[in-house]
Amino acid sequence: MRDKCKLSICAIMRDEGCYLMEWLEFHKLVGVERFYLYNNNSVDNTTDIVIPYIQTGEVIFHDWPLHPGQIPAFEHCLKHYGRESEWIAFIDLDEFLFATEKNDVREVLEEFKDYPGVVVNWLCFGSSGHIKRPKGLQIENYTKRAPDNFQSHQVVKSIVRPEKTLGSAGTPHEFTYLDGLPVTESKQPLLGGSRTDISSTKKLRINHYKTRSQEDGDYKTRRGRPTTLQPRNPQLFKAYDRNDVEDLTIQRFLPQLKNALAERERVLNYELLLNQQYKTPNQLVFDYQKYDMIDSANNKLKRSFKQLQEIQKELDKSKSWLDHIEDNSLMV
Repeated sequence: MRDKCKLSICAIMRDEGCYLMEWLEFHKLVGVERFYLYNNNSVDNTTDIVIPYIQTGEVIFHDWPLHPGQIPAFEHCLKHYGRESEWIAFIDLDEFLFATEKNDVREVLEEFKDYPGVVVNWLCFGSSGHIKRPKGLQIENYTKRAPDNFQSHQVVKSIVRPEKTLGSAGTPHEFTYLDGLPVTESKQPLLGGSRTDISSTKKLRINHYKTRSQEDGDYKTRRGRPTTLQPRNPQLFKAYDRNDVEDLTIQRFLPQLKNALAERERVLNYELLLNQQYKTPNQLVFDYQKYDMIDSANNKLKRSFKQLQEIQKELDKSKSWLDHIEDNSLMV
């Protein structure tokens, strides 16, 4: 069994490749140590993006073709990985969980260690007027949300203590527990259902980018629901495309997130370059000045470059030696 971590996330995903790295790196910033991801028939580049995270042990990855598959995925996660985490948050790829004032969600969860679960309210963000999918980050592009009294803000997602959790209650929002009830951030027991009477996001919140752009919304409608075999209502985008309030709370993480993503991109580019060089050992020239080499990544690349040069020299020597042997054998 892997080392027990404080906070993990379980999510099912489909064709979220263009948003996946942002989502992963953001949640790493706010204290998530491990991700249990269930790939539900993606046809984009999801697998390519997630491979480096699998290699580091940050992501546990399952191909999950079952449809509808969200509830079975959550059940599978609790059964097989429940003992590996003190807390598991069950959210989606269009949801960003964070502490409203503190930087680390784990610090807030310390207040709730005597409860089997904590529920967190949504805040639903609209398209911010984007018709086409804009370049850049979600948390930078989508800054406007529905008003505080928007009815869907009463919807919750759950962060559960697996050791005290029996399983899903049949929806992606709520769970059943061995003993006791989950509580809101104000420590009020949630008596049932997936909604609170009053939305509260003073300690914890989920920015729910439910619509994203019109282009994204149209695709989500065609894709259908992850929990049923029913298609989505085509009017869903219009109902949730509310842009009444500008909310920049999450953007305090933006500088760190951009740095993390830039570093991840550099490492990926170096690894791709090295792989290319291994495949074409006769083409070992590339311009170091073209890249912003930093610290260990720079040293690693230079060492590998030198090693490849030595290998090339040895290959040339071996080829020369074999040619010599072959010539002599022909002379005999």
